[in-house]
Amino acid sequence: MGQTDGRALTGPVAGGYAEACGLYWQAYGNASDPVLLMIRGLGSQLIHWPENLLQRIAGEGYRVVVFDNRDSGLSDKHRALTGNLLAERLQQAWQGEAAEPAYTLTDMAADVAHLMDVLDIQQAHILGGSMGGLIAQIFAAQWPERTLSLSVVFSTSLDAQLPKGHGWNLLYDDSQAPVAAALSLPDDARTFADMVRAAAAESALYTGTDHRPTDEQQLQLAEQALRRCYCPEGYMRQLLAILCHSDLREANRSITAPALVLHGSADPIFPVACGQSIADSIGGARLEVLTGWGHDLPDSMHDWFISRLAGLLQGSDAGVACSAG
Repeated sequence: MGQTDGRALTGPVAGGYAEACGLYWQAYGNASDPVLLMIRGLGSQLIHWPENLLQRIAGEGYRVVVFDNRDSGLSDKHRALTGNLLAERLQQAWQGEAAEPAYTLTDMAADVAHLMDVLDIQQAHILGGSMGGLIAQIFAAQWPERTLSLSVVFSTSLDAQLPKGHGWNLLYDDSQAPVAAALSLPDDARTFADMVRAAAAESALYTGTDHRPTDEQQLQLAEQALRRCYCPEGYMRQLLAILCHSDLREANRSITAPALVLHGSADPIFPVACGQSIADSIGGARLEVLTGWGHDLPDSMHDWFISRLAGLLQGSDAGVACSAG
């Protein structure tokens, strides 16, 4: 889908650190347009939303707001749980044992509400990918009056009976004894370059079969992300929050916002059954599956993504306008 109103595609037009909620954010598009707030996944940063995708959505007539979750990017890091204690709790949770997280996914959903307060956003279309999709489901259930629509991208309902893809085990190496990760980047340029290549190679494992970024794109993004923020313990605390959260399906039954679930047939972490579970638990939700799409957002699937998303957003806005009229 192309631009509907001839707007020039531009980079972020606003942004900064919101001290009141500890989050770093950026916005695209006109301040007067309906807001689409997009929530990133485990260990990722707002830069992992493809720039051209954000610009194109803004070009469709939306104020697109993205941000770094707590413990990632330029947002606040939470140091209350760290070191070997963090590693031990994460291993316990990975093995299905009870463990106390540093914070919960519900806390992260509250972060979204707080950011909306800071930015004076009363209502927004909510979109979340992967862990962000979990947060988005929680937000839509607990803040229905602020949710214009809900879009859940390559995520799950956390039903323990759902299958896990082969990529699930890439999230954590449970063969290692609990030990805190190195907390700083290496000073040596060659060692850093090796780290970039390793990060890019790992990211490539999350791609699909028919839609994949180039090797150069993977390397550029890996280096940009490492230079912008390196916080391995933040990743561990976020993963712990996921592992400690309960099934979302019961709460999802209370969601009243129009809902769309976008999923790839080749997602290596969450098989299509995970997206189907979300759609089945939300009244009126629609599941759209793209053949060969994995767990990322390569250029080749942006047209498909935007056309499905625009259909939901525009339909929701039309419904709001009719209600107001």
